[in-house]
This record gives sequence, C-alpha cells and structure tokens, in this order.
Amino acid sequence: MDNVEELMATFSMVIGLVVATFFLNTGRGLQAVMLGEECLNFLKSDELESKTRFRLIMKIYTLMFKAACMASNHTSAERYAKELLDMCHASGDTIEEGKITLTLGKIYESQNEFEKAKQYYQKAIDVTEYTADKQTRGKCYFAMGHLSYSRSEYHKAK
Repeated sequence: MDNVEELMATFSMVIGLVVATFFLNTGRGLQAVMLGEECLNFLKSDELESKTRFRLIMKIYTLMFKAACMASNHTSAERYAKELLDMCHASGDTIEEGKITLTLGKIYESQNEFEKAKQYYQKAIDVTEYTADKQTRGKCYFAMGHLSYSRSEYHKAK
C-alpha cells in the first residue's frame, strides 16, 4: 500500500508542476509561484521517498525562480536562486549550478550592483570550467566582458 500512496502523491505533484508550468508559460507568474509554494508545503510532509522528493523540490524551485525572474521580482528570484544553488551544490549538478549563478549575476547587474554581479559571473566561470556545457561558459565570459565594458574597463573587457 505504501507504493500506491507514494505513486499517488508523486502523480499529484507532477500534475501540480504541469499546471504551474502552464501558468508560467502563459504569463501568469504569480499563480505559478503560488501553486509552487503549495506544492512545496505538500512535499515537506514525509509522504514521498527522499530521492523523489528532492527532485520534485528542485523542479518546483526552478519553476518559481523562472517565474520570479519573468515577473522582475528580484527579491524572490534571489531567494529561490540561493536555495537552488545550495541544492545543486549538494547534488553535484555543476551544469545547473553554473546556469543559475550566471542568471543571479545578471539580476545583480540589472539592479546596478556591479560588484556582486562580477562576483557571481566569476563564480559561474569557475563552476563551468570543467563541465561539458561550453555554451554556458561562453555566456559567462560574454557577461563578464559586457559588465567590464559597460564600466569602462576596456582592458578587462578584452
């Protein structure tokens, strides 16, 4: 019976994720975040196996992070990004960690917090150094160069 209950709980979470993704893709980021928070509250109960729970929580945080970025809610985006970074670091997912770090740097740059942006861009470069994701690494270097150029640090931009 435990397998049936776990399967039903997993199925309901997947449906919640699909609906939240639909909300996100149709420009309803606030509803996506609200549904994501409800899913997280449900997942905090011990009804699912820890590995399944971890994957679902990571997907929900990713969805909420994207929704917050889309809605230009930088405070929530930072909070979700830092949670995701901790989870990626714990699971060893360096590719996703690099992408999230790069996006966090872009958020800080858009808020004119250039030193923080530079730190996150450098961290993203360091994280993606030994991964197979060369596209994200190139984006990191481009963002660092763009930041240096916009701050009139032409020698660093090269």
